[in-house]
Amino acid sequence: MKYLVKKTLLTFLYYLFRFFPVKSNKIFVSNFYGKGYGDIPKYIVNELLVSNNKYDIVWVVKDYSFSSTLPSSVRVVKRNTIKYVYEQVTSRVWIDNCRKQFYERKRKNQTYIQVWHGCIAYKKVEKSAETSLNKEYLLGAKNDSKMANLFISNSTYCSNLYRRDFWYNGEILECGCPRNDIIINKKHEVINNVKKYFKLDDYDQICLYAPTFRVENSFEHYDINFELLSKSLHNKFGGKWKILVRLHPNISQYAYKITNLGSNIINATDYPDMQELLVAANFMITDYSSCIFDYSLSYKPAMIFASDIDEYTKDRDFAIKIEDTPFPLATNNDELVNVINNFDEKSYKKKVKAFYDNLGVKEPGNSSKTIANYIDKICKNEGK
Repeated sequence: MKYLVKKTLLTFLYYLFRFFPVKSNKIFVSNFYGKGYGDIPKYIVNELLVSNNKYDIVWVVKDYSFSSTLPSSVRVVKRNTIKYVYEQVTSRVWIDNCRKQFYERKRKNQTYIQVWHGCIAYKKVEKSAETSLNKEYLLGAKNDSKMANLFISNSTYCSNLYRRDFWYNGEILECGCPRNDIIINKKHEVINNVKKYFKLDDYDQICLYAPTFRVENSFEHYDINFELLSKSLHNKFGGKWKILVRLHPNISQYAYKITNLGSNIINATDYPDMQELLVAANFMITDYSSCIFDYSLSYKPAMIFASDIDEYTKDRDFAIKIEDTPFPLATNNDELVNVINNFDEKSYKKKVKAFYDNLGVKEPGNSSKTIANYIDKICKNEGK
């Protein structure tokens, strides 16, 4: 009952606050329903901040503990509060990488840019996964697409996905994914910062293990033999290897279950920016996480370790089948060693290029700037 009353009040406020004017330079930004400074919205805001703070940027947080990750020039507002509605209703531009709630309402003179949080992904989403989504989410998703003025895409594949599964027929800007600019541009200082954060030596090699979560939050299938992994990487590529483990946010509190296995196993779950870890890594292992598609834009070695692939396929189903990707698959530790020992980097790079060519991927490395320019025109009343 309390939740219902709160939603009713917030819905009323979306109309009440329309008595206040929209501020032409105000931008309302949300990342994963109120998480800290990260993902695609972070890189767009970074570019906007280059323009001498002429924007009033409001970042949504689910609690104020996330405020410490934000630039000092960015204001914060707590999600689902009266102030949250006021800031949203009076902002010229909205940016979000997740769906708005079904009762949120946009005004005619506001522009909503939906950047989503996955460009290319294994798992089926939205309409293709409709039977596994709850009614409230579906109402929100359809309302979100109805409000959106622009979707951001990095490929023909992604654009077609929006048309097919997102209940969306509006404008799509195929300009690349802003969070991937850092991968395309390969900033050396990012690697140094990551190594400094984890107290690694300059000569340390990094293997990033970033599996997704299971519905039951089970750890049964995160059964890599890390000692054998380190030895195999050393034998194949040389150097001293550290294993950074990055768990999905849904199970981040359980990271100690894996990272207490040895001195070379480091918990990277709480590191604030996943893309920086992708830049710093020399080798990557995941199961069904879409981060491998961002990582492989660098053409660095990557593989899949998935001991429950048959079970997982039945549970979630795939939009892109693992066997259709360029990434070698291991379902147990013996196969893991075999994949690493026989890893052919030249062949792998050719397969990665062919894969992205087939999907029509566009990652020029300046996506953030393209979107910032788009927003600048909007705020100057030169756009929608």
